[in-house]
Amino acid sequence: MEVKAYELEISYKFICTQDEFVREYEFAKQPPEGVELADYLKECKANALGLAEWELAQLQAIQQEPEQPKELDI
Repeated sequence: MEVKAYELEISYKFICTQDEFVREYEFAKQPPEGVELADYLKECKANALGLAEWELAQLQAIQQEPEQPKELDI
């Protein structure tokens, strides 16, 4: 999965892309107290990647589940 980061006025935007799957995540621009900016950005990237991979797995699971016929009570 490809991850690109962008600096916005008040946040950082991370865009995760894999084929046609695209998700955007934004994180506050100010890192938590005591956390270096480089470490904060690495953490944001890891969080965005983890969320995107989870969402993609959920979509793939839904697509792979064969639809079971529902018996009608008539």
